Amino acid sequence: MSQEIVYIWKVERPVKEEEAIAMMRAAYHIAMQTDPKTTQILIRSHVHCTTMVGGYPKKDDPHLTVSVKTPATAAHNKHQTSHGYTAHLKSYDVLSVKPNKFKKPDSEQDWPAHMATKPREIVRGEPRPLAPQAGPSTQPSKSSRPAKRGGSGDAVEPQAKRRKVRKGTQSCWQCKHRKVRCSFTTTPSSARLATDTICDACRRRGTSCISQEFPDEALKAAQEVGDRLGRVEALVERLTSSAGFTAGGAREEAAASTVVVSDGSNGLRNERPQPAPAVATNKFLADDDSAVKHRDVSDRLAAAWPSPREMDLIQAIPATIPTLTSTSCTPPNLEPHPPSSRDALHLPSPGSHPVLIARKLLLLGWFLQGCPTQHLTHLGIDRRDAIMSHAMRTAHDAVTSQDHLVGSVEGVECLLIESLYHNHAGDLRRAWLAVRRAILIAQLLRLSSGVKETALDDDADTHSEIDPVFLWFRLMQMDRYLSLMLGLPPGSLDNSFATPTALATCTPLERMQRIQCVAAGRILQRDQADTHTDEQELKDTNEIDALLREASALMPPEWWLPPSADTDKDTTRIMDLLTHHHLVLRLHLPFLLRSPNNSKYDYNKLTAVNASREALSRFVSFRKSKSPLPYCRGIDFLAFIASATLCVAHIEAHRHCYNPLGDLSRRNAALQFLVHQRHADRALMELTLEIMDFMACGGADAIARKIATILRRLLGIEADAASGAAYRADSSRDGFSCEEREFDYYSDLAGGDGTTTLRVHIPHLGTIKIEQVDVCKSPALDLVLPANSAEVQSGIQAAPLDWPTALSLTNAAADDSPTFTNVDGSQMLLPEMGFDDVVLPDVAGSWILHVSDKNPELAYQLQRSA
Repeated sequence: MSQEIVYIWKVERPVKEEEAIAMMRAAYHIAMQTDPKTTQILIRSHVHCTTMVGGYPKKDDPHLTVSVKTPATAAHNKHQTSHGYTAHLKSYDVLSVKPNKFKKPDSEQDWPAHMATKPREIVRGEPRPLAPQAGPSTQPSKSSRPAKRGGSGDAVEPQAKRRKVRKGTQSCWQCKHRKVRCSFTTTPSSARLATDTICDACRRRGTSCISQEFPDEALKAAQEVGDRLGRVEALVERLTSSAGFTAGGAREEAAASTVVVSDGSNGLRNERPQPAPAVATNKFLADDDSAVKHRDVSDRLAAAWPSPREMDLIQAIPATIPTLTSTSCTPPNLEPHPPSSRDALHLPSPGSHPVLIARKLLLLGWFLQGCPTQHLTHLGIDRRDAIMSHAMRTAHDAVTSQDHLVGSVEGVECLLIESLYHNHAGDLRRAWLAVRRAILIAQLLRLSSGVKETALDDDADTHSEIDPVFLWFRLMQMDRYLSLMLGLPPGSLDNSFATPTALATCTPLERMQRIQCVAAGRILQRDQADTHTDEQELKDTNEIDALLREASALMPPEWWLPPSADTDKDTTRIMDLLTHHHLVLRLHLPFLLRSPNNSKYDYNKLTAVNASREALSRFVSFRKSKSPLPYCRGIDFLAFIASATLCVAHIEAHRHCYNPLGDLSRRNAALQFLVHQRHADRALMELTLEIMDFMACGGADAIARKIATILRRLLGIEADAASGAAYRADSSRDGFSCEEREFDYYSDLAGGDGTTTLRVHIPHLGTIKIEQVDVCKSPALDLVLPANSAEVQSGIQAAPLDWPTALSLTNAAADDSPTFTNVDGSQMLLPEMGFDDVVLPDVAGSWILHVSDKNPELAYQLQRSA
């Protein structure tokens, strides 16, 4: 059955391979927009100048064609095209392309005059097999065109000059090259003429049947193509050498003339709409050197963009993008309404700078990272993960890892978004590396001074949105948070974002955030200083504490109430509350295990315990909520530090509060109040452990599994200590090796006696060591010593002292120090023995001796014998 195909678009094929490929990519992009139901596209560059018309070859100019497959066309077995027979494909020829659309057939303006177009025409004819494409060749002049054997006069071009051939030669050039017999079934051999018909072989293959009486067009074309390719290679060599690319890579891309993309997985296509940078009117690509340098980068980035159907599914997800505004260059008070995913997630115009395309990919990956799984029923979790990781990896490899591309405000913002993505994934080290590079580039651009330096001169809209001071503040905020978590020095000590002038234009919440950022920087400075005395450390701590109190006073009292976390606004407030309590905790945490007898540390210990409890309750509230906001895995580390702090505080409280003299003891009175808080605090810690166990279910979440393992051991030790077992906790600056992760632990069983040692590393605090100790009691002396300690091995436990034959205590005058009298009559003042206090109760017969910092390994309880 004869079928009719109307040429919708057609354009003369450019001589330059680069322009032809750019047009093919633009044709692909527009074909997708023309019919959204398209499932497959085949783009061909026709260089061989023949077209099958009515079953006969007809001269034609080099041009491009687009074949489109849709569900409707797939129902037919075959579809007639201008080049024969193509199964399941509907064919169109490209009339003309612009940077973002096709030129309409009835309009001639807005397209360069040298791009000659063909008019609309109707091609009719019997269906024939699709002819294979011959090698590329230039179009010969009309005076030298050979005649083709055909059956209709209108299909035959004017004959060229005949050449003399040997008598009896009747085969065509195609059969001669293939070394086959040139046979005819429709005409007797005696009547065979060069212009009468087409041989059976050429008819079957659909090739041009040219008698040897005329010059071999294919041979001539091959020679011309070789000359032309030589000129093109020389040109590409010059261009790529100046742009820093290899000519081989450019030739490899230019050699592609057919693009077929299809994927049946999950019922989704993987068609990639390609921009046309070579024909764009963008100012950036108007420069030839820049176009050659960045064209392949832009194409690579655009190829990572999901297909239109996938984007429809992504944009249909009922989730807002508040995170996009929280890290953009615009302060939130200037952008009160977050953009929708449909407005924010789209490719920029073709010809845009690669950084602008990479920014869209980064935003896409970050948005998909935070999409709730219950909203991914249509897209699929596996497909979401594949799109997300491919977008982020492509943006990193092509742009953010290239220093020469990110030297602009837009590039700095791309690095910041990449850092936030890694932080949300729990990879704090890669997040720190990305934000540190962003800070270095921002310093080169002088962003802290408010200078708008950018390499993207063509992007006027971006200029109007960028606030360099606000972007600098976001960089400092992210860097100091990650430095606190990793125990690393800050990237910059600049606080220009928190000057009185800068704070005057901020909202109360933003002022609080900026002051908190200054406080975080000062905490890092204090922790990094090795020459601080104890008095100087306390002084700095009190100044930072006053700074945090000033920041908290900016918000009204009702703001500090626990929110429900059912809305985006409440969840954002929980994040701000968690940040504040974590800073307070990190400020006072180093003093938690200081000398229990010195009351100057009591305020720090109480504040650290309360801050850890508040931070933990906010974490549990957030994880139990149904908030649609993305879940940041960095919050898990904040919850771990709070849980570990609260658990260690209770272990210390159990050790110091266990005393046979009850209220007569003054040892570590600051933590005694925890006795009545234990059950509520343990419920918080167990709920945190339950959350981590749930997240680690299945073994895929290594972060949650590690945190759950540590918390389970800590809670076991705390329960054992509450039952009367003796544990001692101390901290040291000796950390783990650099090969280990941010948080790690070490435990072993010593000597088979059931004693356990647990080490937990917290950045900037050091290693918390919790070990079980033995309690050895005699009628005269109670000794609490570390298990397997040197004191035990030296014989103290083996030969306990017997009161009063071994020691006698003399209560001197009120202004004198009590002394010990040995059996040999020698006396020793208590301070010389390492004791700094003696409690002489009114009830006769008991003394409590407190150990000073000179000998922290021993804790004595002495009772006078009856």
